[in-house]
Amino acid sequence: HYSEDISLASHADRLGLNRKYLSAIFKKALDIPPREYLLHYRMERACEMLLAGKLTVGEVSRSVGYQDPLLFSRMFRKVKGIPPRRYREEYKPIGH
Repeated sequence: HYSEDISLASHADRLGLNRKYLSAIFKKALDIPPREYLLHYRMERACEMLLAGKLTVGEVSRSVGYQDPLLFSRMFRKVKGIPPRRYREEYKPIGH
């Protein structure tokens, strides 16, 4: 469900836990806050899609949960250090 609008509060409610407590145990278990984990997970899926070359950057953006391609590009650059289009150009597999 990583491409959906995910709320820590809704997951905490579903589990019957306090939001801050759920966040704390998540961070303790994985050494990363839930929001940051989700961001990195989405960007890894985006990398896979970008390198597959079948979707536009806008389509990749929506596929990983960002309705705004500009926000997606900003977050991608924050995590990967380069914009998505450049990532696609520089890391595409040989022969494509």
